Amino acid sequence: MRRETMTNVGMLQPGTSEYEAFLSRDQRIVYARYKDRRADIFLLEQGQAEAQREFTRANLECMMPDCSDRRLTTVSRSHSGRRDGFRHFAKGHGNHSPESLNHQQAKLAVASWITRRHSGLLVQLEELVGARDRVADVLVTSVTSGKRMAIEIQYSEMSIAQWRERHESYANMDVADLWLLGHTTLSTDAHGKVELTSLHRAMLKAGSRLLWINPITEEIGVVWADLARRACPRRTCFHGERDQYWALPSGADDDGWVQLVRLDDCLLRWGDIETPSPLGSAESVKQWELLCDRAHERELRLGETRLSRQAAAYRRPITPATKEPAVPARDAVLCGRCGGVLKDREVQVWGVHADPKCHLRW
Repeated sequence: MRRETMTNVGMLQPGTSEYEAFLSRDQRIVYARYKDRRADIFLLEQGQAEAQREFTRANLECMMPDCSDRRLTTVSRSHSGRRDGFRHFAKGHGNHSPESLNHQQAKLAVASWITRRHSGLLVQLEELVGARDRVADVLVTSVTSGKRMAIEIQYSEMSIAQWRERHESYANMDVADLWLLGHTTLSTDAHGKVELTSLHRAMLKAGSRLLWINPITEEIGVVWADLARRACPRRTCFHGERDQYWALPSGADDDGWVQLVRLDDCLLRWGDIETPSPLGSAESVKQWELLCDRAHERELRLGETRLSRQAAAYRRPITPATKEPAVPARDAVLCGRCGGVLKDREVQVWGVHADPKCHLRW
C-alpha cells in the first residue's frame, strides 16, 4: 500500500531504476572544461560519447584542480543502459577519489544550472566570503541588490558542531546559506523512508531543508512528509489524502520520503531551492492551503461553541438526576386538587393551592 501511494506522486522507491541511478556510487566523469576558456563547462549528454570523442580530445580537459594529466577521451556505455562519460586519455592518471570527484562535479552542475536559469546573478566557485577565510563552494551574488548566498556541497562527514559553526558564520555575515548533501550520503529503509541522522534533525531544527544532489543525473532529492500522517502547519486539521505530501517541516521527526526533481525544473530562491511539489500545480497548493484555512476556522468555531456551552453549564444550578417524591408528614394538610402538601397556613384553610398551575388529580 505504501509503495503504491509513493508511485502516484513520484516518490523514490527502492528497487527502481531511478532509485539505483540516484544512489549509485559508480564513479563517472561527465563534466569537463574547455582548454582555451577554463571558466566554461561542458556536459557530456547521454548517448553522445561517440559523437563527441574527437571534439573532446581536441578541445576539452579534466576539470579537477589537482589533475596531473588533463587529456580526456569519451567512453560509450549507453548501449548497456549505463551513463556515458569521460576518461583520462593516459592510463594511470585521473585516479581522483570518488568524494572529491562528486564534490567538484556537483559544484559545476549547480553553477551551470544557475547560469542557465537565472539572469542577473554572478556565480563564482570557491570564492572567499568575509575576512575569516570562509570559502563558499558556490557564491551567488545579485548584481542589483548585492545580496549574497553561499551554496555548500557536502559529501564528507560533518558533525553538528561543525555545521552549526559554518551556518552561524554565514548568518553573521548576512550571507544566506544553502546546503546540498551528497547523493552517496542518502540512506533509506526497505520502504524508501529516509533515515534521518542527528545532523539532519539539527538542520531541520535550524530551519534548513533537507536536499540531496546527484551531479551525474542532474537531480535534486527533496524530502517530503506524508500529509495523511501529520496535521497542517497549525496542527489543527487532518484533511490530506493518502497520496498527498508536504515539505518536511522544521524541527520535525516525522517520516519522510524523497522525490527526485531535475535541476532544470527548479528555481533558486534566497537561501532555498524552489522545487515542484508532489501536490501538483501551484493551484493545487493554493487549494490545499484554502482547505487548511477553512479547517482551522471550523476548529475555532467549534472551540468557541464548546466554551460557551461549558460556561452555560457552570451557570446552571446543579440538580439531582432523580428526585425522590417528598413523603408528607402524618399531620400534613394535602391539596384537594394535586395531592401536594399545603405548607402555608392560610392556604391550608382553603384546602387547595392558590397556584393556577395546580391541576386536579384524576
